[in-house]
Amino acid sequence: MILLNFSLPLAPEQVAKIEHMLHLRIERVIELSIYFQENKPFVPQFHEAFLVMPFSPDQWQTLPLLVNLPPDNYISVLIMAELHRRMGYVAPFIRLKPMGRAGSPYVEVVKIVNLQ
Repeated sequence: MILLNFSLPLAPEQVAKIEHMLHLRIERVIELSIYFQENKPFVPQFHEAFLVMPFSPDQWQTLPLLVNLPPDNYISVLIMAELHRRMGYVAPFIRLKPMGRAGSPYVEVVKIVNLQ
């Protein structure tokens, strides 16, 4: 399984928990943090960010991919739409929840969501 991480880096314990939940090994984590400038249109910034994706069209449709979305819901929608366009299906993604008090940067892996 390849993890496309569009958010903050995951700790080794979080990756281990994901592997346990999936009953699969995460062979590779690709860090793709995306942050947009609010005063500029999102779509051009998004397309520029996706230029660094390391997969061929065949790989998009055959590699086992898991997605960790960024906290920004607008960017997450763009990512899922673009992944669907490239992959032909909705990629499974990680559901995280904050730990501790509001605004805490620490998150817990709660679930792997597979909409297929």
